[in-house]
Amino acid sequence: MQGLANAAIRQGVVVHPHTPVRAVDARQGIVTTDRGQVTAREIVFATHTPKGINLLQAGMLVSREYAVAARLRSGDYPEGIFWVLDPFHSLRSYHYQDERYLIVIGEKHKTGEHHADHYQQLRDYLSAHFDIAAFTHQWSAQQYSSPDGLPYIGRVHGHDHLYMATGFAADGLVWGTLAGQIIADQVMGSDSPWAARFGARRITPGKSALQYAKENATVTKHMVKDYLGTAKLEDFDDIVAGEGRVATVDGEKLAIHRNSAGELKVLSAVCPHMKCIVHWNGAESTWDCPCHGSRFDIDGEVLEGPAFHALERKYNNGDRQG
Repeated sequence: MQGLANAAIRQGVVVHPHTPVRAVDARQGIVTTDRGQVTAREIVFATHTPKGINLLQAGMLVSREYAVAARLRSGDYPEGIFWVLDPFHSLRSYHYQDERYLIVIGEKHKTGEHHADHYQQLRDYLSAHFDIAAFTHQWSAQQYSSPDGLPYIGRVHGHDHLYMATGFAADGLVWGTLAGQIIADQVMGSDSPWAARFGARRITPGKSALQYAKENATVTKHMVKDYLGTAKLEDFDDIVAGEGRVATVDGEKLAIHRNSAGELKVLSAVCPHMKCIVHWNGAESTWDCPCHGSRFDIDGEVLEGPAFHALERKYNNGDRQG
């Protein structure tokens, strides 16, 4: 990432980190951020999924997958990348300076639906198959999979100067490179031989109908279950250190978290994207939306996904925020 940023800067690109975008007016070419407005003739959503509300999100499968790295005490590191259908793990080695690491990836699940300690399950998996000296790193990543298996790349419906690139699944290095070529050609007014195949405006009802139906059924299920089935909470003192919980308090759906130091953070549990209820992700200490994959940190700020705005802050250490 740093290498790409440096290369872009050498070409005259200006990079503004820590500048969340809160709105995009594609017709006027205006991007509104926390630090002011930027105007542009062409705007690209290089954001893993388009921001705001987009029809394609209704059929996109959003999931998280986990990884654990370790060093071996004895035995050979696998040379290559191996996919194990058990039901699914992938194994590979990584070299950094003089150190070698074994990496396992797996435990994929739909974003917002958490039922286990996925990192521990990966550690147990490696321990069962290798002589582990130490576990060194762990992380997770989000995937967006399109209904027909190919990414959506190019101009957004209804906007000739707004572009997207999404649906890469787990193949971002390949599809990201292709997206750069296709979108660059379109911005420069050149024909791309790949534009029609991967176009963001394509319609594939035969391949897409089933996944659209499944994803919309899932959204409906979460909307009904979370709005009607969220338990009431009488006292914030019931939330112990390290716990995150969604509860109904005085008729409001709240996302409540107490950190290890005992500090209480209370946010609205209503995702600002399309009003689903977020769920607590204990592995990452985040609030994740099960409908379209928006994720928020413990302060409510957007981490990723289609949401433009943070979760509304309600209380801090029991004091109402207004």
